[in-house]
Amino acid sequence: MLNRTLSLISVCLLLLNIHCSQNINSLNDEAPTFTLSQQGAQFSNDGKKIVFYGSYESIYAIHFVDVNGNYLGHILSNTDVSFPTWSPDNQEITVLMGGVEGHLYNVKINGDSLKKLSDNPAGYFCNWSPDGRYIAYTKSICIPECGIEIYDFKDNTQKFISQNGLYPSWGRDSKRVYYYTYSFITNNLVQSGDIKGAVFRRVDVNKLNEDSLFYVKSSDNGLFVQSCAISTDENEILFAASSGSSEQMNIWKITLKNGDIIQLTYDGGTYPSYNPTNDKIVYTNSNINEGGLWIMNSDGSNKQRLTKFQR
Repeated sequence: MLNRTLSLISVCLLLLNIHCSQNINSLNDEAPTFTLSQQGAQFSNDGKKIVFYGSYESIYAIHFVDVNGNYLGHILSNTDVSFPTWSPDNQEITVLMGGVEGHLYNVKINGDSLKKLSDNPAGYFCNWSPDGRYIAYTKSICIPECGIEIYDFKDNTQKFISQNGLYPSWGRDSKRVYYYTYSFITNNLVQSGDIKGAVFRRVDVNKLNEDSLFYVKSSDNGLFVQSCAISTDENEILFAASSGSSEQMNIWKITLKNGDIIQLTYDGGTYPSYNPTNDKIVYTNSNINEGGLWIMNSDGSNKQRLTKFQR
């Protein structure tokens, strides 16, 4: 029952994002934007480019911009493509295609050599390990179980590593995966009010040992977590969450050493991701009057728009 419930929550979150990306909200005639239409932004490993998926220039695809927002083009024009992640050498990306029951595909950044990695459904949200050996992703189809799974390029196999985990990101030596999972009031979850909070965790991909790192409470006007990412030095966790009764998502940061938690955005933000030096964060501005990708310093200062719906 718990696995089935988590699968339903994961599916609902994904469908909500897809639904939002199809609703236009205009700032003005010069700068129309999509709220949540540009998502899953990730810096290249040299910090010079950003890849994301969604609608840009009226094309739903995988898009590329530089760190100043200059448009570099797109590949894979398909509404079923999502969550791109860079290879360590920045020459390829892996994406998920096919929605909730999608599969992993590898492709060169110029769009050539599209290759399906596995016949088993992959789910959503994927991340390439720094050493290039693995892809970690959320397996949302609970047959036999759902959570964090990894694809191993060494022998082209898939390995389940953590039950009920969401939004995996890698430690710097490719041995640890960070993620969060929900904690429940009961095992018979029937509505979101039965979710007590989120536990940020990590798992060793070889030994499968798991550690609980931080707990975020959802009840009593607390935070309902939606996505997360670890810093490249593994000292901080970024996450997006709605606060209290508001449906507006904002970005928060946890410092693992001392347990400090601070809010970085107050006007909307989700899907945050660090650059390789951990001094910049790219994110989707989830404010209905803003939209698009934004970039800010790691302390939340100097917020700047990176993209609009049209250039």
